[in-house]
Parts: sequence; C-alpha cells; structure tokens
Amino acid sequence: MTVQAGMTKINELSFFTAIHRTLRDVFPVVAGYQTFVSCFGTPWGFIVGSKKVDPRRQDPQVIDKLVAERVGAPLDYWDGLTHQHAFGLPKFLRKAIDAETRVSTDSNPLIFS
Repeated sequence: MTVQAGMTKINELSFFTAIHRTLRDVFPVVAGYQTFVSCFGTPWGFIVGSKKVDPRRQDPQVIDKLVAERVGAPLDYWDGLTHQHAFGLPKFLRKAIDAETRVSTDSNPLIFS
C-alpha cells in the first residue's frame, strides 16, 4: 500500500512522521520516500506499507524491467535509479521519524489544519 503523507520539508514534518509511525503498527515493512512537487514548490512524502516486499531493497535494474513490462514505454521521471534514491531520506527526516510517538486511531485521529 502506498499513501501520500504530506510535506517533507523542515518544520512541516508532523503529518508525515505520524502517518509513518501509525503504519508501523500495521505493516512489518514501512518505507518513506519523497519527491519534489513543482506545483507546491516543496518536497512531498509518500509511505509504502508492505507485508513482504521492502521497496528500499529493490535492484534498480529490476525496477527498470518492471516499468518496461507493466507500463510498456519509458517514463520521463521514474526509473530504477530514481526509485533507489527516492528512499534515501535526509538526516533531519530520519531523525524525526525515529522520534515520532503519535499513532492515529479512530479514538485519537490526526487532525491538521
């Protein structure tokens, strides 16, 4: 499962880190990644939750092969090397993920305005 999880810029991490922490209670493999979204002018985060496959451990050549098989044409942005680098989060973000304790539940949902 992949979810969009808000911005990943310094001082705007709380939504991303709380979603990351919440998914760790559900999935054995949780991996955040980010990409710059030009229309917002800032990096945005996404989080993968998986029961088995760790997207951080995928070989770039395997990603290229899967794109070729499933999409049928080269993509302008995403390829195996981009995939590999997207999961390389900066230190400030890794530290914030490690420090996060909030878990979103039905009785204690995340509310951001």
